[in-house]
Amino acid sequence: MVEQVGYCVSNNKQEVQDLRILIVDDEPFSRELVACMLENEGRQIDVAENGLEALLLLTQDRYSLVLVDYHMPVMDGCTLARMIRGNSAMINFEVPIIALTATVDASTVADCKSAGMNDCLAKPLSQNELEEMLKRWVPR
Repeated sequence: MVEQVGYCVSNNKQEVQDLRILIVDDEPFSRELVACMLENEGRQIDVAENGLEALLLLTQDRYSLVLVDYHMPVMDGCTLARMIRGNSAMINFEVPIIALTATVDASTVADCKSAGMNDCLAKPLSQNELEEMLKRWVPR
């Protein structure tokens, strides 16, 4: 189920229009939680519940960042990252991709990096971790 979660008003109209984030997670609660943390800052958020839905969105709109669950049915996060990185014609070929996972160990990080992801964040996320990751991967 692909949906746009929302759009909050910010004082900096240009920043809001430019910052679009895709959240890909099969768990509705996780999608909503991350979306709420990001919407508080006035960012445009889209969500998908699996990698196939995300690929559809990624071919239609340009994103500033993709947050993707490591473990998902239909298409997992690493497969999605490989599909994005493997298609240089895709408008989001170079978008930063961040894995969201309950287990951030050496093996998981290695899997994510080899798939073309830029970083990993451990679930549950904190607002501070999310903001630091945004500063690192979406410079303003």
